[in-house]
Amino acid sequence: MKRRFLTFISLTVATLLPLLAPSCSGLATPSAPDAPESSDSQRYTLSGSFTMPNSDAAPAEVTNATPSARNAVPDMSSLIYTVEAVRSDGHTETTTSEDHSTYTFTNLTAGSWQITAYAKTSIGTCVMQSETKSVTLSKSKPDANTSLVMEPASGSGDINLTITWDSNSGIGYCKWSSSDYSALTGSPANPNGSVTIDLRGLSARTYSLNLSFYSSKENEEAGLPPVYKCMEYITVYPDLTTNKWTARTASHIDASGNFKVTSSCVETFVYRQIYVSSSGNDTSGNGTIEKPFATIEKAMTRLTEVATKGIRSGEISAANPWELHVSGTITATELSNEEAVIYVDANIAHLAIIGEGSGATIDADDLGTILYIGGDANVSMENVTLKNGNSSKGGGVYIDAGKFTMESGTITSNTATDSGGGVYVATGSEFVMNGGTISSNTATYKGGGIYSNQGSLTISNGTITSNIISSPRGSGDDGGIGIYTDGGSLTMTGGEISANNKTNNAQTASYIRGGGIRLAGGTQFQMSGGKITNNQIRGLGANIFTQSAQIELSGTAEISYGKIDNSDVSFNADAHGAAIWLEGSGTSLTMTGGEIFGNIAKTKDTKNASAGIYVNFATFTMTGGRIYNNEVQGGNNKGGAFRLGGDTNNGAIKISGSASIPGGVNGVTGAGKNDVYLHDGKTITITDALTASAPVATITPEIYPAIGVTKQVLSGTPAQLSANYEKFAVTPQIVGSEWSITSGGILNKITAADFTTASSIEAYYDSMTMDDSFSASSLASMEDKTLLAWMDYNDTDGETTIYAAITFSQISGTRFHMTFNVYKDGTSIANIDDDYDLNDFDLDDGVYITPDGDIYEGEDVGGEGIIYIEGDAPYAVYSGFYGENGYYLIE
Repeated sequence: MKRRFLTFISLTVATLLPLLAPSCSGLATPSAPDAPESSDSQRYTLSGSFTMPNSDAAPAEVTNATPSARNAVPDMSSLIYTVEAVRSDGHTETTTSEDHSTYTFTNLTAGSWQITAYAKTSIGTCVMQSETKSVTLSKSKPDANTSLVMEPASGSGDINLTITWDSNSGIGYCKWSSSDYSALTGSPANPNGSVTIDLRGLSARTYSLNLSFYSSKENEEAGLPPVYKCMEYITVYPDLTTNKWTARTASHIDASGNFKVTSSCVETFVYRQIYVSSSGNDTSGNGTIEKPFATIEKAMTRLTEVATKGIRSGEISAANPWELHVSGTITATELSNEEAVIYVDANIAHLAIIGEGSGATIDADDLGTILYIGGDANVSMENVTLKNGNSSKGGGVYIDAGKFTMESGTITSNTATDSGGGVYVATGSEFVMNGGTISSNTATYKGGGIYSNQGSLTISNGTITSNIISSPRGSGDDGGIGIYTDGGSLTMTGGEISANNKTNNAQTASYIRGGGIRLAGGTQFQMSGGKITNNQIRGLGANIFTQSAQIELSGTAEISYGKIDNSDVSFNADAHGAAIWLEGSGTSLTMTGGEIFGNIAKTKDTKNASAGIYVNFATFTMTGGRIYNNEVQGGNNKGGAFRLGGDTNNGAIKISGSASIPGGVNGVTGAGKNDVYLHDGKTITITDALTASAPVATITPEIYPAIGVTKQVLSGTPAQLSANYEKFAVTPQIVGSEWSITSGGILNKITAADFTTASSIEAYYDSMTMDDSFSASSLASMEDKTLLAWMDYNDTDGETTIYAAITFSQISGTRFHMTFNVYKDGTSIANIDDDYDLNDFDLDDGVYITPDGDIYEGEDVGGEGIIYIEGDAPYAVYSGFYGENGYYLIE
């Protein structure tokens, strides 16, 4: 039980001795009293004071009760206050206190005295008694002073207290309860605005009493909050009836000690919850659920006034904040402090904005920012929509210094003429998103959804989608349609950043860096869950763009379906990093888990592209996770999974563990289909054993070296290279598998010499002699096998490579299907894809190909031949032998 004392001066506390004289406690006389000091006849003085228990429960004539005390006590004006002094031999002296607070003894002898104070009725019933204190008097200490504290004596008393309220207060029902005594609970019928608490035989003590007032009993039963609430203390004394409220101790207790809740009490005493509704009224409303305000401005004026005065400040905390309840659509008419519709600073400190029912909306009507948070305040939001805010920074929410937690609801259609269309997070501030949606917000330059300047962002749930950057400048500093962070931290364990697009609007020439997220200023980004997906732009980094950040991907993180489309005729640019653009000295990406898939980079055939991760002047370390089905559409030099840029000393790709980058997209392999593109002179570094199934990655080199030229594509210790080189594949230069990687990490081009001792090759070579003996059985043995032939020669344009790939499949008997593709320097110049019959098609005569790519079937080219090149091609490749610079490869 809470106790408050006006005065308590502690002297030496001795063991309570039995009293000889009768007292309230009824203690027995000791059996062996000490001998008196009879030799000293001098008299000594003892004085002091006594205070009442729980000063705010004492009568006003004793304690001068303070305004903060709200208490009920019995009428004690007729009590007799006495103090007894019992000497060690049992001799007793008594004095009476006329002022009910002090006492004086002037005739005590030397010796040890036990001092006790009492308050009794006229018939001798003990109502209060103090503790007993020991005092020693002597010649060396002729005067003494001690204070005593009264407490209710044992016994029981009654309560008879009346509580009233004005008819115009809006109150129609009262309910009370006590945490100290379950019987002190009631809610009887409340006729005529009055109730009486009438209880008999309560143990003497002080009880707390919680009083709650409602508009009606039905509202209380529905769980609605009270319109007025207070806590009182009721002190019960033996044989007395507590029937008097201490005067002027609260606005609802008048000078005569009457408890009456007036309309003024209800209007000025703001409960923790303030209500504003589209059906409310600022004139007749008081901010309660029964009488809500009509405007946010009125609600915030009231809340700020109450908070500034410190009313209820002791009850307000992050766990128990002020609550602003919103029902319907509330359209702003003016700003608080010329800053925002809702202005929260250190005075309010903690606020929860709560929507009631569906459709709760705060519409700023383009007047300014909707919510401003400063002074390290803590604000949360749930089930409410913030829309049509307009400011240079933070159209919806501006967190200047403090914390904003979004539990649910929507921040939408807000505008920032600079940055942070939905939310702006200033240096040192914090934004936590546990749910809800941030959508369709617009910033002119940076952060359509959120902009953070050295702030802290944490996303565990919710969606950031369909936001806009309206007018990005050509400087390259703009972007981050979903989120732009300039330093600070971003942590993502769940949620989704999606469909923040800039591809099909009027600004077709706009060049965006970062559709989902743009990370700058050394941001620390940790993503262990959630999705960054389906963000589409013209520019670089559809899902993530960074030029200065440290990124960690782990767990179930997903970065998927980002798309860069730079193929428009008016848009002539490379398309890099549909999943992630990673650039900048000190920038790094560490991937221990998660997946990157389905990202697409599309551009003109004359431009370069990478669909997965673009790495330039940065470091990518992959020890786990999976990168798959990422594709370049169009483009020249291209990498589907990721691409290591071509600048000098531009960073590194390091790989180990369970990292997996399976080549191909939906079963189709080749350059730009989830491959790893390496600029000339760049390598993938193996830092430890690779445990994923081969091929762990498929490499596309910028330059396929000529035979005899060494081209390193893997690096690491000799032991690591030797143990893991077979886990890598190489994208065929045109078709077939003419390239591999050696145990030293070097590209190796397979030549005719590689096959001269292979019996299987020789047998196949024999079966491929295209003469009259090539029969249906020979055709059957060729089912779904490919004959690849090529030759290098010098023409007027320099070194040229011609490839021919022939695939046979038997239809039935002598009927077969033949696919014959011819490439010149990587470009298809001719093809055959048709059905034939051995009886009608004389393979012995070969196929005649002109430099322009025309194919003539069955022409007599002078011997057994597959390819005969006319004009400036001096060499031919024949089926019967290896021609100069040419060979067969059977798959």
